[in-house]
Amino acid sequence: MISATVRLLVLLCLLLVPSIGGTQLRFEAQETDTGIRFIMVPGLFYTNDDLEEFIRLVEAAPTEGVSFDSKGGDIYNAVEFSRLIRRLGLSTTQPWVNDCLSACAWAFLGGVERLASEGAIGIQHTFIIGQCNMNANEAVWAVQRLMAGLMRYIVEMGADLALLELALRYQTHEIRYLTREEFDAFRLNQDHP
Repeated sequence: MISATVRLLVLLCLLLVPSIGGTQLRFEAQETDTGIRFIMVPGLFYTNDDLEEFIRLVEAAPTEGVSFDSKGGDIYNAVEFSRLIRRLGLSTTQPWVNDCLSACAWAFLGGVERLASEGAIGIQHTFIIGQCNMNANEAVWAVQRLMAGLMRYIVEMGADLALLELALRYQTHEIRYLTREEFDAFRLNQDHP
């Protein structure tokens, strides 16, 4: 029988590479038929994403919001990107025709106003990209630090901590798509002051 510590170490040694695969995050300025400018963000979140490119696009012309087509990626970069969205005062919108899965769900929270279609956001438990040479104490500490950081972040973004609890119920090979009722319960679809 494999101990919980060994399983935790194995989990920490996994690289976050979704089985679906994908390209690195890109930023594409687009405009709706009614003239609303937004940035489409396709691809996967990686630690070396150039977020300065996103800032340049936003500063180039009045921009209302952000939408995603992402299968996930690095949780830390997704949270950093989310905070950038919030700092720039942008909204996030997620139509059901595009994916916003795993780490992308955390990036979505950055919108000062958020609106997602039912089934457009998919969650699962979070991977940690780590060193395989961690001992058991370091591995436990890394997981605790990640969970504490995510809890603080969720509260900072005005969402409900029950979202994290739900995400932790689903394995890496499972995606749990959120319902309209869950968007309301977790305070995902909402206007912020």
